[in-house]
Amino acid sequence: MRNIERQLKSFVKGTGPKITYDTLCAYADRNPNEVIHILFKVINDELNSITGIGNLDKIRELVQSIGIILANYDDINRGVVVRKLGKLDEKIDRLKIENRKKFADIQNAFQELEKVRIEL
Repeated sequence: MRNIERQLKSFVKGTGPKITYDTLCAYADRNPNEVIHILFKVINDELNSITGIGNLDKIRELVQSIGIILANYDDINRGVVVRKLGKLDEKIDRLKIENRKKFADIQNAFQELEKVRIEL
């Protein structure tokens, strides 16, 4: 299963090929709960280091993969998945708030820079 984790991380970072749903389902045939756990782990790790829109699209694909696995496998611990989705939702909300604060700080810095430029 470590192989799938490496493949997913390289895909999100843009250094590896896209992992097809068939490949994920092949791993999920063995242990769907472990694949779900790995998908959440990769998403959480990559959310901390997001650098652009492309990464967000790739993370969105991973979230869709979770949905596909949930739809196709009955022996998944859905309670754990719901809790992890809730935590992921909270993390995304927190990141949005932090980014808004950073943007506000940048706007204030530009205003201060403009004041200094005008004074000179």
